[in-house]
Amino acid sequence: MAQLHIDTHANSVQLADGCCVRFSRRWETAVLAALLGAGSQGLTAADLQQRLAARGQAQPLNRAQCQRLFGNLRAFCQAHPVLGWRVESAPRQWTVGPWHLRCDRAVRATVDGQHVMAAPSAQDWPHAALTRVPGHASLLPVLTHLLLADAFAIDGQWLEVLDALQPLNGCALTPEGHALVQLRAATAHRRMGDYSQAEALLRHVAGSALPATPGLPLHASFLLQRVQYDRAPAQTHASLWQTTRQPPLHGVPDQHTLAEWHNLRALLARRRIQALLEQDPAAAEAPALHELALRHYQAAMHQALSQGDVTRLQAYVANLAFHLQTWGRLTGWAGDTTTGDVLRWQRLTMAYTDKFDAGRDTAWEYIFFAEFWLDNPQDLGQLDAKGQAALECVGLLPDDERFYKAATRRLRAIADPRQLAIMLVLYLRFVREHQHAGTRAQQRIGAELQQLLRQQPPGFADTLAAEGYGPWLPVARKGKKAPDPDPGADGE
Repeated sequence: MAQLHIDTHANSVQLADGCCVRFSRRWETAVLAALLGAGSQGLTAADLQQRLAARGQAQPLNRAQCQRLFGNLRAFCQAHPVLGWRVESAPRQWTVGPWHLRCDRAVRATVDGQHVMAAPSAQDWPHAALTRVPGHASLLPVLTHLLLADAFAIDGQWLEVLDALQPLNGCALTPEGHALVQLRAATAHRRMGDYSQAEALLRHVAGSALPATPGLPLHASFLLQRVQYDRAPAQTHASLWQTTRQPPLHGVPDQHTLAEWHNLRALLARRRIQALLEQDPAAAEAPALHELALRHYQAAMHQALSQGDVTRLQAYVANLAFHLQTWGRLTGWAGDTTTGDVLRWQRLTMAYTDKFDAGRDTAWEYIFFAEFWLDNPQDLGQLDAKGQAALECVGLLPDDERFYKAATRRLRAIADPRQLAIMLVLYLRFVREHQHAGTRAQQRIGAELQQLLRQQPPGFADTLAAEGYGPWLPVARKGKKAPDPDPGADGE
């Protein structure tokens, strides 16, 4: 854990490695301490001026002084990455605030001898999220309403879009999530010709402090110009020709890459959880990794929603469903996740296929659903019609051999060898465990799996065995019984 000592009287910071940083501008360490104490709420301009006045500042700082002061603090954080700190503000808000101190890791600090702990929290999480409430339960209804709104938008049913968005006003959305909803509502109003309401919504987003998603206020500012054109093109085109500017091309990460980074981090977190809990079922680090994975999935979903990328959004929803499926299995369904939770997320996964025809380039849902049923046959065997629908692929359930035949046909057509091998293993499990007269089927599936393994590079079968498929491979290999398909970044 990083440590530092802030001395506001000497205007200096002492780092754990012995380095002493002396600031040249008055009040810099006092403001750093104020940022540290402000937490996720941030430091407003009024609060800043009040704190400095209490310390003896005769006149309020002007905008230029604020910009230089926070610029120096920002440079200090960048020069000492061991702290994991960043000073942030919204675009064009550096002179007026509010300002935030974002923490990527825990830091033990003292301010004039008083101990203070700076640690990342749900509020200090530096990436975009959709809901203020941690966990997955509050996220599901938000995504469901957004799915309905986006499905109506495809057909130009703008009143229905607004109706679908209305319930989100009662959800605990983050500022970034609220901005996404307002942008969708503004588009609906604009397409209906209700320009005044569209402009009001866009001005609100454009003026919002969204340090995790600075592109959203910029996009809202652009859409305001578009609405000006739509309202009166003959009267506004000349002025807009002079005022419209190209969006910045540099200085921000590629949003698709950022979404996939969050997705990969969540997959890695799940793998670490599995490794920990298989060694020690009471591993203390596992719950924190579980929450971290859920945060990463939220951030990936926010990026996909911002870009209108339904295919990637469905992939992240499916991944979260599989994460919950794995977490529940490893914890004996004794934590914050039930089989019903998994079914609800699986149902949402298939809704993207029904509404948008998404996910045609992959077939991981067959693998996820098959494993879920094979691992929980008694619980899932008692499902009602609604619950069964969450496990359906092309109208078939994983308690029916036709499901596995359809899955292998689909995977032969579009999947890589690893996916097909996993599906054949699950098919073999089904036949062995649930079909008493399945000897011929076992021979047929085993022969196809053996042929597939022979066609792959050396070590392919060992990789499958290391992931837990050893007991079902044609040649007996060491491995754990619980299979764990991991689609990686492309298949979800």
